[in-house]
Amino acid sequence: MNLDVEYREYDTAHRVSSQETRDIRAFLHRHMYGMAMDDPRSQNDHVVTF
Repeated sequence: MNLDVEYREYDTAHRVSSQETRDIRAFLHRHMYGMAMDDPRSQNDHVVTF
């Protein structure tokens, strides 16, 4: 299917690590806003319309 897959494991048992939270936030930022977290535009407030 020619998909880009990114897989990560976190050794935290039944907790959520701060690194995992950062990775989730970066993932959502890339896919919702179409930009990386270090993009200067990412410092602006975003409005998502549905």
